[in-house]
Amino acid sequence: MYQILFSWMQRVLGVTDRVGGKRPFTGHDLLLKRIAVNGALFSFLVTAIGLPNFIYLGQWVTVWFFFGVMALYLVWLGLFHYDYVSLSWLVRLLMSSGLWLSLAVTLALGGFMSSGGTILWALIAPVGTVIVFGKEAVPRWFVGYVVVLILSAIIPQWVEIGNYEPTEGQILVGFIFNVIMVSLFIVMVVVYFAEQRNEAMALLEEEQEKTEALLLNVLPPDIAHILKDEAQTIANYHEEATVLFADVAGFTPLSASMTATELVVLLNEVFSAFDDLVAAFELEKIKTIGDCYMVASGVPQARDDHAVVMARLALAMREVVREREFNGHALQFRFGMHSGSLVAGVIGQKKFIYDLWGDTVNIASRMEMYGLADEIQVTAATQGLLAEEGFELRPRGEIEVKGKGLMPVYLLQGERKVN
Repeated sequence: MYQILFSWMQRVLGVTDRVGGKRPFTGHDLLLKRIAVNGALFSFLVTAIGLPNFIYLGQWVTVWFFFGVMALYLVWLGLFHYDYVSLSWLVRLLMSSGLWLSLAVTLALGGFMSSGGTILWALIAPVGTVIVFGKEAVPRWFVGYVVVLILSAIIPQWVEIGNYEPTEGQILVGFIFNVIMVSLFIVMVVVYFAEQRNEAMALLEEEQEKTEALLLNVLPPDIAHILKDEAQTIANYHEEATVLFADVAGFTPLSASMTATELVVLLNEVFSAFDDLVAAFELEKIKTIGDCYMVASGVPQARDDHAVVMARLALAMREVVREREFNGHALQFRFGMHSGSLVAGVIGQKKFIYDLWGDTVNIASRMEMYGLADEIQVTAATQGLLAEEGFELRPRGEIEVKGKGLMPVYLLQGERKVN
């Protein structure tokens, strides 16, 4: 029943959207226009439905009054359609008519009882006010409703109005008709706004999912969930982790031979391939800086095999670069790795980024900076962890590292196959 009613309402709205006003309306103004236009047409229809009864009874004063009310609604809609009346004025006119025309019709029919509760149509004014103008405007419109309700009951006690003397059956039919029609109008409004609320909630959930997906693309899931609840500084100490830097060898001359767009396309292709590998190995991409790609293992969740899985990632990244061309160019990368303690987290209040701090990060960067093209250079700390797990490493000797002096380094060759 609910779906049928709402489907019918949607078809009605589709027709009346073309009736009211030549100007385009969006958002809240579109809502106001729909309420005003459909309210006027609905009132016109109800008035027209009541006409045959009074024609049959010969109540010609009431009949002509009803014709006048119907003509008034058509005039208002015509003036609005051709932009002679603004939307806000049309709404106010309809709200006012909901009060005073209900009173006039009630009095024309002899008062509250003999009219079969026609004054109930005045209830549309305060109900519509809540929807259109908000709760702040409700008191004065509700007072107006109470006033016309009281007047409909006491004026016939003071003044004799017409000669309309309906039977008890006609009064009962009138009450049933008016209660049903006013209730239907209110139910239609409630159903419409319930559907609007459901659509808004669905849209909100969709946007929340997009926001969460975007947040998870920027931050590790554990960190993202913390920041969703409350923005705060997050800094966690990790006793054991491995950091890898990968940088394009010969990037400066390469970039000089390409346009900026071509360069961005190239980096996007290669870094997207790296992203897929990082996801496959369940590690954490930290960031890219120009042509440099940074990955961490053992953060934010600690893992005993941090060096092993990082070595496997580095070998896979090198293999991808060896086998493919990116935007028509063959590339070589320098890879650098170091294992040790570090601090990881998020600082600041805007443009969050999960980052790493500490000597381990600096040394890993130096391994890449002083490395060789198409080689994976690691420190003695990382070599010790990998050698125990069956990786082949070739000593390169000692190299001068800025801030550290001479350091023994190793080149990762591969992982020995287990027979």
